[in-house]
Amino acid sequence: MSIQVDRNVKQFNDLLESAKELPRVEQKRRRDRIAKAVAEKLVANTPRKTGKARGGWGVGVGKGGAYKFTFLGKRNAGLLDFEGRRAPAMMKRAVDAAKWDQDIVFRNNVSYIGLLESGYSRTQAPAGILTPTLIAVRIQFFG
Repeated sequence: MSIQVDRNVKQFNDLLESAKELPRVEQKRRRDRIAKAVAEKLVANTPRKTGKARGGWGVGVGKGGAYKFTFLGKRNAGLLDFEGRRAPAMMKRAVDAAKWDQDIVFRNNVSYIGLLESGYSRTQAPAGILTPTLIAVRIQFFG
C-alpha cells in the first residue's frame, strides 16, 4: 500500500508507516484520508492561469506498477478546472474505490507540469506543487 505522485515519493509513504500495525480496515481508512488530502492539496497548489493544469490531474489505482488511471478528460488533455473543484472530486471517488492493498498514484499529464513543479509560475507556485502539498498534508495529519 502506498501513495505516489507519478513516482514513489517516500515522504507520502512515511505518513502511512504509523498505520502498519492497525487492522486492514483502519489502514485503508487512513490511507484514503491521506490520499484525499493529497488530491485536494495537489490541485489547490497547481497554478490556475487557464485551469488546464488543475484539470490535468488524474489518479491511478493498482499494484506492482500496473495502474488504471482516471482523468477528467482525455488522457493527455485534461478538462479545464479553473476553480479546482472537479479534479479533486473525481480523484476522491477513485480513492474510495481502491482496495486496501492497492497503491494510489497521482499524475498530471499536461505537457508543462514539469515547469510548474520547478517553480516556473513565480507568482502562483514559486515552490512548485509537491513540496507545498507535502508540507500541508503533514501539518494536517501530524500537526
